[in-house]
Amino acid sequence: MDRLVSPLGEWLTPESVRRLLALQPDADLQARVDEMATRHTEGQLTPEAQAEYRRYVSYATFIAILKSKARQLPAMPVTAEKNAARDRFERHFGEVNLGRATGADNEGIDADLARAYADNHEEG
Repeated sequence: MDRLVSPLGEWLTPESVRRLLALQPDADLQARVDEMATRHTEGQLTPEAQAEYRRYVSYATFIAILKSKARQLPAMPVTAEKNAARDRFERHFGEVNLGRATGADNEGIDADLARAYADNHEEG
């Protein structure tokens, strides 16, 4: 089984990993499988229902293995396109000049705050 699912890392995208990990049966199917599991435990399944139940168990096992392998994948590498976009974005760092200082150590901010706290906001 491992040889069958080991190529996952070659074709899974971050989105497909997210969707695979979120994959759950709908409520009706889950209720059917739960009912069949109970009847199987009690020995009350017909041969046809036993075959159906075994298929569900096989599918669920395969999906569980796929999810396990997806969780073991290393973090997805950043694509060249994302790197290029980040580089374009970072080229603009420090490019905007508002005509006044905007840093956290700005004396103007301190002075504005001091004036605001000193003002008791009483009207004339």
